[in-house]
Amino acid sequence: MAAVSGVATGEGLSRIETLLGAGFQWSLDSYDKTLLNLKSDQMIDSAQSSDRAHEIVGAPSEEQWTFTTLKAGTTTIKLTNFRPFEPKPTSPTFTVSITVQ
Repeated sequence: MAAVSGVATGEGLSRIETLLGAGFQWSLDSYDKTLLNLKSDQMIDSAQSSDRAHEIVGAPSEEQWTFTTLKAGTTTIKLTNFRPFEPKPTSPTFTVSITVQ
């Protein structure tokens, strides 16, 4: 599990890489809504990147969740990477512990 500490109240948090071209997407499974407010969830296409990744078929994109911190405390954000068309996914997860000061 990754950890982020020392985030000040009112700061934003964000991005993770995804392979849309291979059918994968992230699901935001859990976080403490009393500590974090989800402001937006959007895909950042590789074509918007400053490098040449957009020229490669299946190149990674980024999914960006923007949170605003509401108060001090600790929470865990859990994400699952899956293909919605697979009947029984064995999906990898990403978790990060956030400490807001």
